[in-house]
Amino acid sequence: MKIKYVVLVLAWTLGGQLSADNDTNRSFLNTQHDRDKVISQVLTRRMVSENTQQTEQRNDIGLGFMIAPSYSQTMRPQSLGEFLGVAESNKINFADGVGIGASDTVGLNSIIRASNGTNLPMGSFASRYIVLEPRQRTLAVHLDMIADMGCVCRGVTVKLGTSIINNNRNLQAQFMNDVQGVAPMTLESYFKGTSTSFQQALEFGKIATKSHSCTRLSDIDIEFLYDMVKRDGYLFTGVLAARIGIGTKPTAKNLFEEVVGRNHNRLGVGFAIDWRIFDRENDTLYFDAGAIWHVGMSAVENRMVDIKSVSWGKYLLTVKNKQGPINAANPFVPAANILPKEIVVQPGSMVKMHVNGVYEWKSFEFNVGYLFLYCQEESNRLKDDSFSDGAYNLICPGYDSTKAFVNNAGNYVPINHKDLVLNHPAQQFHTIFTGVAWYQEKDTKQFQYAVGASLNFSDNDRSAPYSGDVFARMSLLY
Repeated sequence: MKIKYVVLVLAWTLGGQLSADNDTNRSFLNTQHDRDKVISQVLTRRMVSENTQQTEQRNDIGLGFMIAPSYSQTMRPQSLGEFLGVAESNKINFADGVGIGASDTVGLNSIIRASNGTNLPMGSFASRYIVLEPRQRTLAVHLDMIADMGCVCRGVTVKLGTSIINNNRNLQAQFMNDVQGVAPMTLESYFKGTSTSFQQALEFGKIATKSHSCTRLSDIDIEFLYDMVKRDGYLFTGVLAARIGIGTKPTAKNLFEEVVGRNHNRLGVGFAIDWRIFDRENDTLYFDAGAIWHVGMSAVENRMVDIKSVSWGKYLLTVKNKQGPINAANPFVPAANILPKEIVVQPGSMVKMHVNGVYEWKSFEFNVGYLFLYCQEESNRLKDDSFSDGAYNLICPGYDSTKAFVNNAGNYVPINHKDLVLNHPAQQFHTIFTGVAWYQEKDTKQFQYAVGASLNFSDNDRSAPYSGDVFARMSLLY
C-alpha cells in the first residue's frame, strides 16, 4: 500500500510544477499520445497477470493478443483556441493603429496592405476578428501482444504494441466581419495563402476552415517485465520500456497540424504491482498500480516558431534590412515564411502513473481507476544556428511602403535570435477510466471481451485538452 501513496504524492508534486508560461511555443500542440492512454497500457496488465498464472501450469511460452478499437474526441474547444490564439484568448481582434507587442489585438496594417502596399484606410476595420474553436477526433485500432517467457527465463514477460490511428483536426476558424471590398485580400484569404503583387503568400502556419486528417501506423512500444517479488496475493514487477518513434513528421504548413504518434525514440524504467485484497469462491478484488519514467531522444522536426512578446508575430509582415520601396520584385513577406522551421526537438522527461481497482465476479470483471501523465517542457534549439539578427524586420502599422527601409525609422522591429520561442510547454493529463469485461474459457484458451470509457482532463487545459474516449477490446490468451 505504501507504493500507492508514493504514486499519488508524485502526481501531486509534478502537477504543481506546471505554469502557463507565455514564452513557450504556442504554434504547435502535442496532444496526449494515444499509446499513453488507458486502453493499451493499463488494462493489459491484467492480461499479463492472467497469462502468467496459466503458463506456470504448463512448461511453454504463453501468448496473448489484444485488438481494441477506440474513439476519442476533444472537449472545451475554447481552451484549445486560447492556447493557439493571443493573450490567452481564442478571439483574435484586428484594428488599425495597433503597434507591435503582447496584447489581445493585432494591427491589421501589419498583416494586410492595400493593392499598392500602402496602409488601408483608417477606421475601415472596426470589429474584425477571428474565433478559433479547435477540435480533434481520433479513431484508432490498438494492437498488443504479450509473451510469457517463463519456460526460458522464469518471471520474464515481453509486451509489444502499436496502433493504427486516424487523426482528424479542425481549427473551426470563424472569420467575422472580414475586410471584403476594403483590401485586395481578406483576412481569410491571407491565412489560407493568397498573395498580391505587393505581398507574398503565407506558406506556413495556414489557418484552414475545413478539417484535415492523416492515417498511419503509430509508434511501437516494447516492454520487458520481470517479476521481482512474488508472494501469495502479491506481485511486484520491474519494467524496462522502449518506444520507437515512427510517427508523423510535422511540416509546419498548417496551424494545429494533424499528427499521429511522435518522431522521437524513448527509453523508460518503472514498476508495477498487483495486490489481491481478497479471493473468494465467486468473487475477487484486486488492486494494481504502476509508474514509469521515460527520457526522450532528440530529433529534427519542422515546426512553426513563435516570437517572444509579440502577439501572433509569426503572421506579421516583414521587410529585409536595407530593403528599398515595396514593389512586385520586393514584396512584404509574412514572418512565418522566413522564420527557421528545422528545430532539434529535445523532449523532456515523461512520468506516467496509474492506480486501478479490479473486481471479478464469476466471469465478469469491473475496472475503475486513475492515470496521471506528466510531460516536461521541451529544450529545443535551431538545427541551423546561423539565424542572422536584424536580417528581417516586423513592420509596424505606420510603415510607409513607398519609402526605403532606411527612411522608415521607428516603424519596424528587428527579429533577433534571442526573440525566437522554440519550446513546447510542460503538460499534465489526468484520466479517470472505467470498464467491464467478460471472460470465456475454452480448453487452454481464454477469451475476453470488454468495453469502457475514460475522461481526460488537466489543470492546465490550454495545452492539455479535455477529451473523452470510448473503447472495445477483444483479447485471447493461450
